[in-house]
Amino acid sequence: MAVVGVLISLLVTGAVMHWITGWPWLIALLFGSMIVATDPVSVLAIFKKLGVPHRLTALVEGESLLNDGTAIVAFQILLLIVSTGHLLNRVCIAKWFKHLMAKHPEVTPEYTLKALHLNPIRPSVIGLKEISPMKG
Repeated sequence: MAVVGVLISLLVTGAVMHWITGWPWLIALLFGSMIVATDPVSVLAIFKKLGVPHRLTALVEGESLLNDGTAIVAFQILLLIVSTGHLLNRVCIAKWFKHLMAKHPEVTPEYTLKALHLNPIRPSVIGLKEISPMKG
């Protein structure tokens, strides 16, 4: 549910920004992907103060990791589309995931987030030609 919630929030945020500012859809969605992940720090502080069971705290922390991971992946994919001007298909995205997981087979949430941060999507990795950003 965390992934679906983040994607819906991203689409709603992008649509609102497109409508309010007139930004192109891809830029509005890119912005949405940057701000859509929530931070549960205040909720966890309240949980600690109220003595909420550890299991519930762990669930909230785990969902937060999934939210962050989903937002990071969405941002990377949208950034690649915006920076190269190419729309990606499932094959390109699958190649990127395969490349990332081959390079970093450890599949823990913490390590995956670190790997995404250290190894952003590069067009050459998934078979796209890199192009210079538009000037002007």
